[in-house]
Amino acid sequence: MRSGTRHRSGAVVFAAMAGVLAATSGCGGGAPATGGHTTAAAPSRSTEPSSSAAPARVLTQRELKSAALHESSAIEGQPFAMRAGAARPADCTPVLAAAQGVSRRMPRGMVYGTVRTGGHVAVEVFLTAYSGQEAARAMDDLRAALRTCRAFPTLRGGGKWSDVRAAGQLGEGDEELAFQAAMVPIPDTPALATEVRVVRVGTTLVTFATNDMSGTTSQVRTPRDLVHRQVAALQKVQAAPVP
Repeated sequence: MRSGTRHRSGAVVFAAMAGVLAATSGCGGGAPATGGHTTAAAPSRSTEPSSSAAPARVLTQRELKSAALHESSAIEGQPFAMRAGAARPADCTPVLAAAQGVSRRMPRGMVYGTVRTGGHVAVEVFLTAYSGQEAARAMDDLRAALRTCRAFPTLRGGGKWSDVRAAGQLGEGDEELAFQAAMVPIPDTPALATEVRVVRVGTTLVTFATNDMSGTTSQVRTPRDLVHRQVAALQKVQAAPVP
């Protein structure tokens, strides 16, 4: 599980959701969540499996930190893999994992921070490095999940994810996937409009988890400029000579 510094002041806006998410993450025990799924069309971009591409070098924690946008005040996180069966149906596990900037595969390192974009909207940004083909395989896992996962409850607290659906892509990085959903952190509270956008740059995944914590909107979007600037910064570090 991520370290106790996870809930620093810059990320207070995510506290309610993060507490529920942690209950279903790879660092907790107990029975998995249960729910339902349907069959739907796959996301429009990068429909072919991505794991055949030659892997780039793996970035160090120091490089990840240097690639993070200054405004996110990124700190180091404790890498973890989402445990199998953290969500049920099991095909929703990569969706739950992506919302926390991880996957079912163990990363080599990660940093994360929060960018406020005005009002009640904030974006949590994760940079997660993987070995070899694991970043590409994590994208394949999420791509497959988005074909079928539509809803699932949280493990504890009575919350739920619903209306999970693929979202439009911005054409960033080596490949990109995105989805939107409604997330109820605890019963009898408004559903929070959520968008999760994952971009692969070499062996690193950069994830943008955007939430409108007001509970008054049905849809939220990650700012295109934020995505572009963060991906460009990561690409610059990825292309630099080995330090």
